[in-house]
Amino acid sequence: MNVLFQDKHILVVNKPARIVTEGPDHNKRDSLEKQLIARLEQVLWPCHRLDRDTTGAIIFAKSKSGKACIAKQFEKRQVRKSYLVCVHGEWQPEWNRVETHIARTTSGKMANTNTGKCSITTFRRLAFWNGKSLLEALVKTGRRHQIRLHCLHHQCPILGDRIYGKRAVNDPPMALHARQIRFRHPSTEAGLTVDASLPDYWHNHWLKDCPINI
Repeated sequence: MNVLFQDKHILVVNKPARIVTEGPDHNKRDSLEKQLIARLEQVLWPCHRLDRDTTGAIIFAKSKSGKACIAKQFEKRQVRKSYLVCVHGEWQPEWNRVETHIARTTSGKMANTNTGKCSITTFRRLAFWNGKSLLEALVKTGRRHQIRLHCLHHQCPILGDRIYGKRAVNDPPMALHARQIRFRHPSTEAGLTVDASLPDYWHNHWLKDCPINI
């Protein structure tokens, strides 16, 4: 497990793909939370979640007070989360802000609806090549599957998204990575910026022949 930052108050790791943050996994694999607790031999609290196939920076608190402090920052939208996303199709540069309402459907899936919770993501197109686009996404609200649904809103599903798109050749994990997170330290209140490097399969698959260096 790649530890990005750690002290007696918090732990930030680079989450791998195909592992849930917490709770049960249909593949019966221990959650990230359980694996970290076993490794560190101490209680941890996840401060937010990343989807099973989403990789990147995720914060765990080592105390209830630390969790409460980070939770308050999320509530006040003081945490800045930056993602890299690779989507199918040509994302238009003017699609720099997507705002929809997201709710759970009767099938159990999340969807853009007329009556759900307001959800906002800003996007910046970084590159377009070979029928796919590389984007930077900043989430302004924290809805379940928000980035995935906002990409789908413009008919540009995330590559490898098994729920809202389709599996890719050789079935690599979904092309959604939390590459940076900024927040205030729960004890010192100093600003922290933590970066998470991309998994190798991104360079070998999703970013192959990409015209820019990432």
